[in-house]
Amino acid sequence: MPLTHQKHYTVGYFDSQHIHHEICEYAETAYDAIQQLKEDVSLLRDHPHFIDYCKPDRKTEVENIYDFLAAGIPMGH
Repeated sequence: MPLTHQKHYTVGYFDSQHIHHEICEYAETAYDAIQQLKEDVSLLRDHPHFIDYCKPDRKTEVENIYDFLAAGIPMGH
């Protein structure tokens, strides 16, 4: 799905040592964002109850795309 059709979500979770983490996901729904998080963080596949929250980002889609591209993630390597 094109990035412009997705929303930006911040998902908070705890690891096995009870340290809090946040990760950003692009998805159509909060449910999809949580499912992607489970794929990205293998610990959460077996322990989904470690997920604390999933909240949408209130930025515009253009701002989200700019932030994503400005993060310096190498593409095509």
